[in-house]
Amino acid sequence: MVCGAVHPALQQALYALDTLPRLTQAAVRTTLVAGCLGFGYLWYAHVYTLPRNEYNLVRGARGSSAQRVAHTCAQARSHATLTRAPHATAQVHPYTSWIPITLWAVLRNLTPTLRLNHLRLYGWLGCITLETYICQFHVWMRTDLPDGQPKALLVLLPGYPLLNFALVTAREFGGSSSTARSAQALIQPSHTSVRACVPVCVRSLHLHLAPPV
Repeated sequence: MVCGAVHPALQQALYALDTLPRLTQAAVRTTLVAGCLGFGYLWYAHVYTLPRNEYNLVRGARGSSAQRVAHTCAQARSHATLTRAPHATAQVHPYTSWIPITLWAVLRNLTPTLRLNHLRLYGWLGCITLETYICQFHVWMRTDLPDGQPKALLVLLPGYPLLNFALVTAREFGGSSSTARSAQALIQPSHTSVRACVPVCVRSLHLHLAPPV
């Protein structure tokens, strides 16, 4: 939401930067790159390198988000023992995850050449995010109880965790892509080309699409 709100202003700023003299452009871009790299190093050194339990769930931190982040950095430097009071729990990851994303967005769009090139993989993943979120509970993860909350990764290759992760993840993305194409075919029945993309397993269910208008 924040990116969408500030996108017009950032776009105008980038266009204004492209119209500056070359020396000024080089100076501004060099400053931005140096600032992003320096800020990214501070985030990596003081936040990302924390132990997993401290990075994802820090106990004993109170106050605002800035105070919680500062509290986390101070604990990382001093290696202090964290308390286990259940009422004083604060997640640090949601308050710091925007830092690498923002730095990547700045560096990614710094020059016109970078803005003109992109990977289709990200666009494809963006088209199946909803299906990926839904299918992860039914395809990617497993539960130990009937109708229970999924808590662990599905195991298809016991004893080979990396291969099992790759196989289950490929199965997850394949199922999400098929679900997305099937939903698109049901929403847009007038396009015969989209209907042809429906997997055979879905067409075998004899779904009757509305005739084209």
